Amino acid sequence: MPVKIAMLFWSIACCFLALPGLRALTPEEAAAEALERNPELLSTRWIIAEAEGRLIQAGLWDNPVFEAGLESGRSFSDRMYRYGLSQNFPLAGRLAKAKGVARVDVAMAVEEYRDARRRLAGEVLGMARRLLLLERRAQLVEENRKLLAAIREKVIPQVAAGTAATSDAVLIELEEAQLTLEEERLAVEKEALQAQLRGKLGRPDDAPLKISGNLPATPSHAVLRREGESALTRRPDRQLALLSVDRAQAEQRLARSQRWDGVMVGVEAVQEAEHGYSGVGVRVSIPLPLWDRQRGRLAETAAARQRAQAGVAARDLAIRTEIDEAGERIEGGAALVKRSRGAMLELARRNTHRVAEAYGHGRASFVSIFESQKQQLALERLALENEERLVEAVTAWETATVSFPPVVRKRLE
Repeated sequence: MPVKIAMLFWSIACCFLALPGLRALTPEEAAAEALERNPELLSTRWIIAEAEGRLIQAGLWDNPVFEAGLESGRSFSDRMYRYGLSQNFPLAGRLAKAKGVARVDVAMAVEEYRDARRRLAGEVLGMARRLLLLERRAQLVEENRKLLAAIREKVIPQVAAGTAATSDAVLIELEEAQLTLEEERLAVEKEALQAQLRGKLGRPDDAPLKISGNLPATPSHAVLRREGESALTRRPDRQLALLSVDRAQAEQRLARSQRWDGVMVGVEAVQEAEHGYSGVGVRVSIPLPLWDRQRGRLAETAAARQRAQAGVAARDLAIRTEIDEAGERIEGGAALVKRSRGAMLELARRNTHRVAEAYGHGRASFVSIFESQKQQLALERLALENEERLVEAVTAWETATVSFPPVVRKRLE
């Protein structure tokens, strides 16, 4: 019986852990959830259905026209009935060319949706990683608070014994107040960022949200080069630019076909009531492209094609610049993080503890211990700021090259 009860409690616990919002998410899991549940992304997907609807409409013929008429003479019995049915037949493959334009529109809608997913994944990854960095900032403040509390334990007895100045205790209080203000600022920034992230994940405002996990690894120089060279083929916005050229060409073909509007073919039946005469006739209407030869439309589409081709070159340059910039920031940032986390920071930590011990034995002044603590805090903050910039650069590079972590990449495919 106890075993069954234990299994029941374990099952209930697993169910609660499986509920969204009750367990911590890694940045990669947050991005994957946003790709599945983001409200704006779900609405963006409908642009594909709209384009598919236009494709269906583009291949439809015009509706036939039915006509009926009555002509009467001097008397009511001298009347004539007319019935007609006509259909417009498009020339020069106009419907096929219109469908060609619509097919490109569908492909462009798909790439537009894919690009929205790419940008959303990078945005959510950046937000979640900033939350992890805010946690590190809060931990840094807590560590300095503990260090300051240890200094207080040594200063207060000395102030009471008259061997230390009262101003030393006041400086400690002011430093603690400053740390408290920084903690409150970090808490406000964290709440605002969590609220923004909830919106990206499609969660209610009051839903719990916790981010945990590790920060991204720094890509090597070989990875930066390899992924950067092949990134153009993965960028949906570049595919969108290429499709703009295809659409301009399709529009140009459609404009040429529209010089011939269509042939109207009709069948007409005539019946005369008084003499019992009846007959059937056929009529054909062919528009002649004498005045309107779509020259303005052809010039417009030719210019649109040139603009689209120039847009592809501009997009390629922008993508390469974006990737190169992020790569330079990664390599430079990684070197800065290594230096700021190296021997200098370790020396500052050892010096702070050494001065604190010397102060406790009366062999150092309060100014020296206060200055050493300030130097350590400044170096810790500088190292964390360098790491924040490095993480931001890695996220920007992942977004630019579409080289996301496997969890995110799987959802993008």
